[in-house]
Amino acid sequence: MLQKVRKSIMKKAIIKVIVCIAVIVGALLFTDMAAIKLVKGPETVNINSIDLDQFKGKYVETKIGYIYDYYLEEETYTKYKDGSRSAGTITARYYLTAVNEQQYITVLADGKKLMDKFMTVLDKTTAALDNGTELDEITYKGTFTKLTNREYSELKSYMTSYGITEDMYSDYVFKVNYIGNCEETNMELSIIVMAVALLFLIVTIIRAFSGRYVKAMKKFAAQNGITFDQLCMELEAATEINDVWVNARYTAYVKGNKIRVLKNENYIWAYYKETKQKRKGVTYYTRQVALVDRNKKTTLVLVKTEDDARRILESYSATQEQMVLGYNDDLNNLFRNNFDQFVLLPYQNRETNEESASAYEYEQQENQDNQQNQGFGYQNDGFSDMNGTQEFPTQENNTEE
Repeated sequence: MLQKVRKSIMKKAIIKVIVCIAVIVGALLFTDMAAIKLVKGPETVNINSIDLDQFKGKYVETKIGYIYDYYLEEETYTKYKDGSRSAGTITARYYLTAVNEQQYITVLADGKKLMDKFMTVLDKTTAALDNGTELDEITYKGTFTKLTNREYSELKSYMTSYGITEDMYSDYVFKVNYIGNCEETNMELSIIVMAVALLFLIVTIIRAFSGRYVKAMKKFAAQNGITFDQLCMELEAATEINDVWVNARYTAYVKGNKIRVLKNENYIWAYYKETKQKRKGVTYYTRQVALVDRNKKTTLVLVKTEDDARRILESYSATQEQMVLGYNDDLNNLFRNNFDQFVLLPYQNRETNEESASAYEYEQQENQDNQQNQGFGYQNDGFSDMNGTQEFPTQENNTEE
C-alpha cells in the first residue's frame, strides 16, 4: 500500500515539477529572457556611437538629449456591438531623436507618465533650437528592437512628407523602460509568476521526498494506541478499491499528498454522494462516499466511480453493524430531528427484519437544461436490482454556473 501511494505521490510531484518548469521557461521566452536581463542589469552605451545590430534586443542604458517630434500614436478604445466605439485614449507615442549624429531613430514612450515627460523634453528641444542653446541629456533604460512593418511604414510616410530619404533614419526603435519585449511594470508580474512557480516547485520536491505522506498515519496510530508498523500491516491486508483501502476496522484513502485513516466504528452513517456542476456548457462530476460520525461530523472520501462507492458500502454492510447505509430525505430528517432514533435504526431493522424506508425511491430534479437525476430510497442492508447486484441509496446535488 505505502509503496503504491508513494509512487502515486511521486508521479503527481513529477507532473507538478514539469508544469512549474514549463511556466518558468514559458515566462522567460515570452518576455525575451527579461528576468535574466534585469538581474544582470543594463549595459551602458552611447547613442551617438553605437552599432545597433550589435545591441539588438539587449537591455541597455543611454543618454538622450533632443526630442524632435512624434509621428505615431497608439490608441485604445471600446468597440460596441452596434459598430460604434468609445472615445479613444492615447497610450503610447513614437518620438524621434538622433543616433550616431547622422540619423534619426524612434523612441517609444509607453504610458501617460512617460509621454508627458517626453512632451516636456520636446518643448525644451524646440526652445533650445530656437535660441541656439544646448539641452541637458537624460539617462534612460530600455531595449533596441526593429520597428514592425506598420511602424516603419508610418515613419517612412512621415519622413517622406518632409523630404527626408531612408538613409537618414533608422529602422530601429529604442523602447524606453522595456526589458526585451516586456515593459518594466509588466515585468514585475512576470517575476512574481516565476517566483511563485519556483517556490511551488521547491515545496513539491521537498514534500515528495520528505515522507510527509505518512505523517497523518503515524499520528492516527499514536492516538489509537497501536504502532505504525501494526497499522501498516492491517492496511496492507485491506481490500483496495481504486486507491481506497477498507477492512473491518479501518478505511484509508489519499487526500492531497497524505494518507488519511478512519476508524470505521466511529461512523454511524455512510452513503454515496454525487455532485454535478455545469460550467460554460461542460458538466463535471464529483463522486464521494460520505461518512458521518457520532458528533455529526461528515468526512468525504473521494472515489473515482460510482461502482467504487458501491463496493465500499458493500464492505461496510458486511462488517459495520452500527452503520446506516444510503440516503434519502426521510433519513436526513430523522438524523436532524431525532438523532437517538437514527442511531438505533440498524439494530431495529436487524431485530424486526424490516426496512426503514422503501427499497427503491425515484426522485426527479430538473435544472435549467431540463436534465433529470434520480435518487434511491433506503434499506439498511441494501437491495438487489434486476441483475442481482447490491444497490445503495444516493445523494445527488446539482449546481450550474
